[in-house]
Amino acid sequence: MLFGVVAGQAGATPAGMVKDPLTATAADFVPKPTVIDEPGKAELELKLPAKALTVKAGKIARFKGRISNVGDAAARSVVICVKGGGQKVPHTCSISSPFTLGAGKSRTGTMSLRAKRSAKEGMLLKVRISVWTKGAMTVAGTVRIKVK
Repeated sequence: MLFGVVAGQAGATPAGMVKDPLTATAADFVPKPTVIDEPGKAELELKLPAKALTVKAGKIARFKGRISNVGDAAARSVVICVKGGGQKVPHTCSISSPFTLGAGKSRTGTMSLRAKRSAKEGMLLKVRISVWTKGAMTVAGTVRIKVK
């Protein structure tokens, strides 16, 4: 008994009178592949001052730098590293304090570099500042410091 109607009784529809018989093939039940958008990648840019900074030996040179994420995914665990300048500028990395930079966002900050006391007057120190994150290429720039 289906919905209160018994086959062969009044009100029941004989099988020959069905207008659209149900037909299906195995191909109708094969799942169609779904297109999944690949996650974007982070892409970093670094902007540093082009002009040489002047500082006395043993003193601190301060300048502003901007890190931008022009990619379409967040940059996680961004690390800034300072190298170069021979033995006259200490080498440091911000591995202990990485930060996250969202897609399309930028971060401006003041960086400080101390020229050691042993730096002689007239020396030109070239310091390489590199920025990297997981899944993105390392970007780097150079800051020149002139000891006066």
